[in-house]
Amino acid sequence: MTFQQELSSFKIPRVLDVADPPVIGSPAPADSKLALAGRDGRPTIIVFLRHCGCPFAEKAYLDLCNLPSIRNGTINGIVISHSSPESTGKWLRAVRESGRLQYSDISRSVTVINDEGREIYAKWGLGLTSTMHMMDPRSMYAIFALGLGEGIWNRPVESGNRWQMGGAFAVDASGMLRWMHIPGYVSDLGDLHEAEEAVL
Repeated sequence: MTFQQELSSFKIPRVLDVADPPVIGSPAPADSKLALAGRDGRPTIIVFLRHCGCPFAEKAYLDLCNLPSIRNGTINGIVISHSSPESTGKWLRAVRESGRLQYSDISRSVTVINDEGREIYAKWGLGLTSTMHMMDPRSMYAIFALGLGEGIWNRPVESGNRWQMGGAFAVDASGMLRWMHIPGYVSDLGDLHEAEEAVL
């Protein structure tokens, strides 16, 4: 990782045509990379990461992987990253080696999809954040609380950008949206246990 790579993550990326957020009870947005209906007859929880290196992205990933229904295979997990495949893979290895996963072979239950163009993000209503969204005082406090409380700190940012909004969704086995959380600020991750309950 170079200083230039870190600095480039602050550049505002190309603005996409972002759809309205999906409506609970309606079919999940369709995308060829993201086939949801009929995934082994199981529901799916989808987590869209901010960027690889963000401590809140790491927290969201760990929260998903450590859900009981993900660990036992009752629910499929999907993580979507707009960082490059190389930097996403490097970040995943670092997170998995941190000792915070309760299930070591999580790759059987959680699929990682790369979306460098952010097209899937846009289809699910996740666009770019504002400066206030990113610099919200609650998030500034939460960075230190997360680091001191759980040992999750910033990691090097090799690709992706800090302006992309994350989010989380739960889709039942028929492909219908049953739960969603679009954050109001960077550290606003939502409760994935609620997502779990919504589709079980």
